[in-house]
Amino acid sequence: MSQQQRDALDQLLRDSPLDLGGDVAEQRVIFEEIMAASPLPADVMTSAGTLGGIPVINVEVAGTDPEGVICYLHGGAYAIGTAASSVGLASDLARRAGARLVTVDYRLAPEHPHPAAIDDAVAAYRGLLDSGVAAPAIAIAGESAGAGLAAATLVALTLGSPNRAAPC
Repeated sequence: MSQQQRDALDQLLRDSPLDLGGDVAEQRVIFEEIMAASPLPADVMTSAGTLGGIPVINVEVAGTDPEGVICYLHGGAYAIGTAASSVGLASDLARRAGARLVTVDYRLAPEHPHPAAIDDAVAAYRGLLDSGVAAPAIAIAGESAGAGLAAATLVALTLGSPNRAAPC
């Protein structure tokens, strides 16, 4: 994301009617409109897919290594945001890391309470493994709530639990 795009997004957020304490359905629409205001760079290619039964957006930036994969978890207070709305920010991470990226469309609260988001992130990670990507080639990242979800996903993968698949 360019400095100009960051400045425009910053201004949109400061002037927006986004209120995380407001009606969730209304805030989701507002958030999507805000995130759609910044166009993607021309070298970013996206495609919809699934990993482990979870919807994802595959993000490829020209000139990056397709072997390394970032499993990206979007922000949004666990209640707003989508994989599609995160592509602008996520594609910049892919470009800087020189890797392809998959942004996960995990289930949101309040319709899908904890641990739905963790279960979806774990399923997407395992889907990457099942698709032939080696564990050392996968990074898990996110912003805001997505960063917390990344940490919780790593804990779930490491420790496992009775209601989740065995750890890696």
